[in-house]
Amino acid sequence: MPDLRSTVARPARAPSATGNTETIARNTAWYGLEVVAGVVTAFATSILIARAMGPQRLGYFNYIFWLANISGAIGSLGVPATARKYMAEYFGRGEPGIARAIFEATLRLQMITAGLITAAGLILVFTVSNHDYWASSAILVASVFPGMLTAIPAQANMAAENMRANVPSGLTSSFIYVACVGLSLTLGWGLPGIAAGFLLGRGAEVVWRLHTVRKWIRTLPSAPLPETLRARMWTFSGLSTVLMLLQVIVWDRSDIVLLKMFSSSIKEITFYSVAINLTEKVLLLPAAFGGAIGASVMAQYGRDRDALRGLVARAARYMFLFGLPALLGLALLSRPLVQTLYGRQYLPVIPVLFCAACLAIPKTMLAPVQQLMLAGEQQRFLVIWGCLCGAVNVGIDLLLIPSHGALGAAIGNGVGQALAVAGIWARARTLFRLDLPWRDLAQITACASGMAVAVFGATLIFSGWRALAVGVLAGCLAYTLLLRLSGLLTHEDRRRMLRVTANTAPPVRICLDRIVLALCA
Repeated sequence: MPDLRSTVARPARAPSATGNTETIARNTAWYGLEVVAGVVTAFATSILIARAMGPQRLGYFNYIFWLANISGAIGSLGVPATARKYMAEYFGRGEPGIARAIFEATLRLQMITAGLITAAGLILVFTVSNHDYWASSAILVASVFPGMLTAIPAQANMAAENMRANVPSGLTSSFIYVACVGLSLTLGWGLPGIAAGFLLGRGAEVVWRLHTVRKWIRTLPSAPLPETLRARMWTFSGLSTVLMLLQVIVWDRSDIVLLKMFSSSIKEITFYSVAINLTEKVLLLPAAFGGAIGASVMAQYGRDRDALRGLVARAARYMFLFGLPALLGLALLSRPLVQTLYGRQYLPVIPVLFCAACLAIPKTMLAPVQQLMLAGEQQRFLVIWGCLCGAVNVGIDLLLIPSHGALGAAIGNGVGQALAVAGIWARARTLFRLDLPWRDLAQITACASGMAVAVFGATLIFSGWRALAVGVLAGCLAYTLLLRLSGLLTHEDRRRMLRVTANTAPPVRICLDRIVLALCA
């Protein structure tokens, strides 16, 4: 593992814009590697599991899996977000001793909280859950403990703007999970075997990540945690808890609970989960850049707040540049994609996926402005606005789920997302004098619309896997050509992108460099 002492020392100086660009480029490459590995493994395993289990059995498993995940999210009490925000801020101020104190305090609190949440979850499993799913449910709930604990060292690495340190443990976790899924499906271990793979992967991840982070944390000077900072951290953590609850409502598919209560079949949960999972996997690709930007936004807030406006606006532009065509392509290729990968028993997923992908487009620009609001400790607005968007989401769900099932849930979730993003950007524009590059966004939309015509044409001419293959190829070529003709991407964009590709392996770098040169004028 790399020596992080130089990394954590670097924020003590206010870097130039070039320094920010290099840091973001490096972190984008490493975070992108972790994201791509996670996307590929999750995508491949989800298809295998869906085909092997069928919509009925998979519906209940997805329900328990979702409950275990949100239990961990709610039980975190906003502690990982607090660790990242204040560690990054004090690294930016050149006070690494206080950053170390923040890490140690948040790790202790997270460990206690994780233990209590896991214990409560296990009690519920053996008292109120379906007896037939006790084994898999208990193992999934047990995975909450390492899942919550690993968030603290992960956020510490991000606060130090060193995302490379998170990659080995993440890849190891993915490898273990894939191996266990393969063994479970081959040897007939069923859902308990798959759940065990998830637990083992998370366990290996937290052990590795804690070990490596503690090594560089111990090289920092010791310092007491100031009482004024402790009070700020408690306030931030409390408001972040409310934000997590709202995130469960608006982003993380609380619609599943309403589907279980009001839909006619447990299969609707499966159809909704498959569509949302596919959409989120596509969103993770621009999120690699957003995650790198988020780390720099937190640190930059402690260094030079005036430079944040340009940083956030550029990040939104790049995320929209890559996110819009990806989601439009997913929507238009929903039929051949589902037919090819999941089979006839999952055909009801098609309209749900189309709707979810289209309504997720505004979310491509959420990450940078949300990190800016968190860095500025503007959670109160996020809480109030999130409550309103959550109410809209639940209201639409109650109206549409009884008659439209998973499609109604996708509409409710998507409308809530779009409203949330629009409100956050409107507020950020007022507070930080932040503005979107509207002309560039309009040009990107025009290019993506031309791409959509090419993809739709491919689906009219071909069917099945041929439509999928030709549609992807036609879309990529059309979008590349239109971007090139529009002159949207400048020499400065090319310079920034080539800095990202410079941190990749030579074969990958050669391929990516050619793509960048084809896109930019």
